[in-house]
Amino acid sequence: MRSEPSSKGTRDLQTSLAATRPWPATRSPQPAPTSASHCDRPTLPRVGDPGHGAGPVPPPRRETDGIRLDAEDLRLLALLGEGMPVSSVARRVSMSDRTVRRRIRAICEQLGVKATVQAIVWAARRGLV
Repeated sequence: MRSEPSSKGTRDLQTSLAATRPWPATRSPQPAPTSASHCDRPTLPRVGDPGHGAGPVPPPRRETDGIRLDAEDLRLLALLGEGMPVSSVARRVSMSDRTVRRRIRAICEQLGVKATVQAIVWAARRGLV
């Protein structure tokens, strides 16, 4: 037969824990700071603020450095850039997965990049996708 813990034992435990706490048992809530004067650190400038070192983001370039991609290649890059997996892109454009992978590899070789994401970034920076 299992015995229930006595309330006296629980009370003794709570009393001994309260005695060892480094903080008071009941805390009064701290008032929230009303201004930034509570902090001695200067605030950092945000991107795009006047005086920020990076300056504004340049507009996308339209030149393609002499590289020509047809509309189907740009469509593949756009769909992949949206985060679609290759299998979904292949179904959307009525191609096999393997054909999509080959086309993407050819695009990457034409652009001189190693990864699909680099090709997508290249096209996005030029405003093509």
